[in-house]
Amino acid sequence: MSSRERLLATFRGDPVDRIPWSPCVDTYFLSSLSEDQKLDERELHKEVGSDAMLRHVMIHAATAPVSGAKGSSKKNPRVDSRIERLADGSFRSTHETKLGTLVEEFKWTPESPFVPWFTKRKLQTLEDIKIYMYGLETAILSPDPEHFNQTVERLGDGGLATTSGPNSPMEHFINNEMGLEKMTYALADDSDTVEQCFEMMHELNLKAYQILAESEAEVVISYENLSTTLTSPKNYKRFDQRHCNDYAEICRDAGKIYLTHMCGRLSGFAEQLCNANQDGFIDVAPSPTGDVDFGKAKAGWARDKVLVGGIDATAFTGLSPEEMGVYVRDLLSGIEEEAGGFHKFILGSGDALPKNTPMPVIRAVTETLRSYFA
Repeated sequence: MSSRERLLATFRGDPVDRIPWSPCVDTYFLSSLSEDQKLDERELHKEVGSDAMLRHVMIHAATAPVSGAKGSSKKNPRVDSRIERLADGSFRSTHETKLGTLVEEFKWTPESPFVPWFTKRKLQTLEDIKIYMYGLETAILSPDPEHFNQTVERLGDGGLATTSGPNSPMEHFINNEMGLEKMTYALADDSDTVEQCFEMMHELNLKAYQILAESEAEVVISYENLSTTLTSPKNYKRFDQRHCNDYAEICRDAGKIYLTHMCGRLSGFAEQLCNANQDGFIDVAPSPTGDVDFGKAKAGWARDKVLVGGIDATAFTGLSPEEMGVYVRDLLSGIEEEAGGFHKFILGSGDALPKNTPMPVIRAVTETLRSYFA
């Protein structure tokens, strides 16, 4: 089977020659490759023999700060946006409106050169949320498929190009716009305003998912980053579950696969995830970054869901190739014994491949997997 055929069959629950092996590859890892070994995401999968699910191949644009979209906020008639570099090398993003101004500051670090470290969030107060809502009212979403189509053509049967859908509103607030502490206080002080904002965001998200449903993408991923360290099961049920269920239904009606990236601690959500509308969960992690026991998960709450992950992220930089081979074989045999097989399971990394992971360690996973199913 080709990588593309193997992945699609796994999503459907059909028989495969072996389970797919698809680590999460992004610029965080790729930036650590030596100058004589520079590869892009597609080339890396081909080099190590893994089944490519290319990430963040964007297919829509937005004139609002909606996650999962290529930004074009300058086209929003209510918002005058600009970005400037500060003397210390960090950046300031300013969004001026008739109701007030929103300012966020962030920087790039050597440890994480492609994911911003926020030193000031865009939303600090309830009044900021109202300004944010004012900008959302005139936001426009539009298809932008050219890069996606080019990527699909270049990838061929080597795997699947996945596109990113917007996060559920609460997780977007926690991870991007406001942070956990200030969002929690805002929700306690004026739940009506916060919930109104969430619903405005959700309505925009529904439009975005409709664009994705009508596109050539076969797999849509929202990067929820769900974890009980940031979200209570009560709030998940109150907000995220309903929102993600809506996105899943739009994708399913169009024959798409909808996955949510959940790299944190998930055991506290087992009941909700078991009954969720998502087709599955990707980049799921065991301890220490997560808390998922994959054998128990596939025998229980994830039995009928696609589950992607399994390898502890710290193993990639902490184990030798020989040790990684033993680790992967033990992991696979444990899952097979406890779950009775590998129904809808894709071996992957618990979140992104760590920076400076040695290439021989990645190849050891490929070799061990192929040997296991030989």
